[in-house]
Amino acid sequence: PVNLGSDLSLCDFDTIPTLDAGYSGLNYQWFNLNGPLSNDTTQFYTPTAAGTYGVVINNGPNCSGTDTIALSITPSPTAQLGADIVQCEVEPLPTFNAGNSGATYQWYVNGTIIPGATSQTYTPASAPAGVYSYTVEVNNGNTNCIGVFNVVLTTEPKFTVSTLSDQIICDGTALPLLDAGNPGAPSYEWFLNGNAIPGANSQTYQPNIGGTYSVVVGTGACAGQGSMVLSLSP
Repeated sequence: PVNLGSDLSLCDFDTIPTLDAGYSGLNYQWFNLNGPLSNDTTQFYTPTAAGTYGVVINNGPNCSGTDTIALSITPSPTAQLGADIVQCEVEPLPTFNAGNSGATYQWYVNGTIIPGATSQTYTPASAPAGVYSYTVEVNNGNTNCIGVFNVVLTTEPKFTVSTLSDQIICDGTALPLLDAGNPGAPSYEWFLNGNAIPGANSQTYQPNIGGTYSVVVGTGACAGQGSMVLSLSP
């Protein structure tokens, strides 16, 4: 009997194999569902697309055999998660979209499966300051054609200023050095009575008069602020 083998289910990145009718040196005619394939009359045939293919082998009167094989090609999933994200921990968390509508999905965080996270989109429930690697497996219907895609979410801590408190200093004595804390923060800006102090952009500031001092540490949603009243007593 003619045997082209089992039906084939491939991914679109797989190489389509060459079909072998066997029984060398005989007469062959390859066909698909539309009929005979012109000029395809050798022992071997390589399909160029999905479909059902067959061959008739003839070795003389009343001596022929035939077989068919179905070839399906599944489109491989494509990466659609986008670029890695850096944001403040107090900002709304993003919704990740795996795309590839109609597929099946499984989401992971830092390599651990997320129970129930089997939809095309996923929004983290919480993400305190840290680094989170989100991975999704996308299956378009062929277990040999699963796409695995990853995006990293980095949440940065919101700055807090807890080093300033109101002080009363005797007039004529040295004024204290003000410290915003948060060493290594990306930026500092000091204010006196609501007005920015030119050049006061360091963690510490040395006042020379009394007043209401405030500082903003960092920028954007992660910025922290603190203030104090520095009073001079006669």
